[in-house]
Amino acid sequence: MKKLLLLSLLILLSACEISQSDKSLDRKIENLTAFAKVYGHVKYFHPSDEAMDIDWDKLAVHGVETLKNPQNDRDLKKALEVVFSPIAATLSIHDEKPKEKHFLSSYLDIIGTDTTGLKTIAWQHRGVYLGTDHQPYRSSRTHRNDFNVTRSNALFQYLDSELLSGKQIRFRSSFRSGIENQESKAELILVTENQNVVSQQIKLDKSSSEWVYYEFQADIEENTGTLLVGFQMQGDTDLHIDDLKLEYSSSSSDWTTYPLKNQDFTLETPEGPADWEVNSMGVFEYGVYTDNSNTGNKIFRITSKQKLFDQTPSVGETAVQQISEDLWSEVPLALYGTEDYTLPQTEKSFNFYKNEIDQIDFNHASTNDENLRLANIILAWNIFQHFYPYFDVVEVNWDKVLKTSLRRTLEGQNEDEFLETLQWMVAQLEDGHGVTTCLDTTRLYKAPIKVDELEGNIVVTASQIDEIEVGDIINRVDGILALEELNRRIELVSGSPQLRKHRALNMFAAGNKEYQALFELEKASGETETVEVSRTTTANLFTTVREFDYPAIEMIEDDIYLINLRKITKRVFEENLENLSKAKGIIFDYRNGSNSSFSMFNVVPYLINKEVQSPNWYTPELIYPDRRNMQFDHSTWSIAPKKPFIKANNVILNAPGIVSSGETTMGIIDHYNLATLIGQPTAGTNGNTNHIDLPGGCRIMWTGMKVLKHDESQLHLIGYEPDFVVERSIDAVRSNRDEFLEKALEVIKIESN
Repeated sequence: MKKLLLLSLLILLSACEISQSDKSLDRKIENLTAFAKVYGHVKYFHPSDEAMDIDWDKLAVHGVETLKNPQNDRDLKKALEVVFSPIAATLSIHDEKPKEKHFLSSYLDIIGTDTTGLKTIAWQHRGVYLGTDHQPYRSSRTHRNDFNVTRSNALFQYLDSELLSGKQIRFRSSFRSGIENQESKAELILVTENQNVVSQQIKLDKSSSEWVYYEFQADIEENTGTLLVGFQMQGDTDLHIDDLKLEYSSSSSDWTTYPLKNQDFTLETPEGPADWEVNSMGVFEYGVYTDNSNTGNKIFRITSKQKLFDQTPSVGETAVQQISEDLWSEVPLALYGTEDYTLPQTEKSFNFYKNEIDQIDFNHASTNDENLRLANIILAWNIFQHFYPYFDVVEVNWDKVLKTSLRRTLEGQNEDEFLETLQWMVAQLEDGHGVTTCLDTTRLYKAPIKVDELEGNIVVTASQIDEIEVGDIINRVDGILALEELNRRIELVSGSPQLRKHRALNMFAAGNKEYQALFELEKASGETETVEVSRTTTANLFTTVREFDYPAIEMIEDDIYLINLRKITKRVFEENLENLSKAKGIIFDYRNGSNSSFSMFNVVPYLINKEVQSPNWYTPELIYPDRRNMQFDHSTWSIAPKKPFIKANNVILNAPGIVSSGETTMGIIDHYNLATLIGQPTAGTNGNTNHIDLPGGCRIMWTGMKVLKHDESQLHLIGYEPDFVVERSIDAVRSNRDEFLEKALEVIKIESN
């Protein structure tokens, strides 16, 4: 009886300890959730100079360490004020939801009511700038030079590469700078198809009314592809351009003038000078003028913008959010300031605080550190919370994702498990560009096979080893049911249903290279067999084990050609253009993607006889947190036809792996009916990517803009549906039949009759 009583007491004490542990964990999650919400509002939308000058990655780690400890909302409030007040003196943490429009009067009580000569400082985000300069995303405060723009092809024109192939060229122009800026840059440039750049820097170190000539010479390779010349800009700029001249020669002595289109800028369109591509990257503005021209003709002038777009918050506007059961945060979205500082100044306390934050050492940072892992969750979650453009079509409780991700991290994880937590979090976004990698994790390998889900089974469709044959059904791998293994992989992949499955199949049975994979197989004979196989192939979302790996180009039936887009090159394609222009049918195999130098996009100009437009690109423009009142900058671009015109019955073999730029091409083909689509839907993912580099070596790629189809309908998650869906069969796999190709031939023959 005493033993039973003692056992009951021990069980009760253990339950109490577990209950207390759960409560402590829940409290930490509530604290860190509150910190995460305030962190995002202050970092991306509070415009103080102090906030601009702090190391936000290190502050995240410092904040996590501080915010783990509070045991109630009263202590939580104090901790948040300690963390944020040195960089956001006008931030308030309230015990109840604050009344509207009360901030301005209290703010003027602090800085004084005379605001004569002061400027309004506020954040603007075009997408969000995360350090990737070649993308169109920018973040800056009004009346502050925060653009962080490196080279941008501000003004350029495409050249006749056939005429200039194998020649020398000489490009010159005259320039005048309207401002003095030692840090700004401008260059004349030549860019080739392989992104080789020839340039001549233009000095902008002084303002002058005098015109100065610059020029460069370059050798153009034989059989070169795309060529463009123009001007690159960087920094705070006021550049005047005049008297352009491009010449070419075969001998370096006889120079012939190249007919640059609209080289004197006399022809104008609403988008800029006709025949010139103008790329402002959202940070430059331009115009054509006649004032003080060097030649008497018009001049092109490009200047830095003082703001990214017109919409800005006013002083007095704040962002209010509930951060815990009894607390609200209020962050001002605009402040008054001079050229040198924002108001109020906190110079003394800020400098002390900044020194403290800077002591945090990231030289040996690793995701093995819990505080760093938690900080990374908060850093990544906030970027998506404020800037991800597809929450309108993705059904997810993003606040709940934050808490779940924090809980998983707090419950104890090594580097590999933390990578899976990040991958799980990104997977909730259903973003096909959402790919997460970490340096300090186990590299995954797999058996050199390719699998697909057919008729409710995991079936081997390609194999490079004798132990496993094409057509084998995998029942289990490492003791786990094959379909369970697939579903486990799907949970960690972001994107549309079709893309998640496609990529999860590419990662099927991935694991540590040191351990063999144990497969339980069902052979074509019906017999079962268990084999152990070494993991020798690097596992990633894009498998290198392929089936039906056809030649670059071949005639498979009379006047019907098959082009393998993964293998075809520009040279081989152009060598066959004459035959292709007379073909009865052409099948473009896009299932394995394309090579880096030639793709379906390069084929499109030969499939059209008039100019066509791209899908619709929408770059977010934000001045408020939590995507409130998100606006979009809309753009498209065009493709001109090339000869010879291919008038064949064109068919494209589609698969979910066609993603991003591939879907740009597919959008044009689909809208203008340039080919019949056969196979499966494409990925449903497009738009320029952005990248989050987290301390400790993790990186997340994601989609920073919205893309809609030509008719303004949804592309995301849907993709481009085939005209003829092909569902593969196990019998066809075992017979080595390509059902996609069979359907393509059937369609061409019907349409040709």
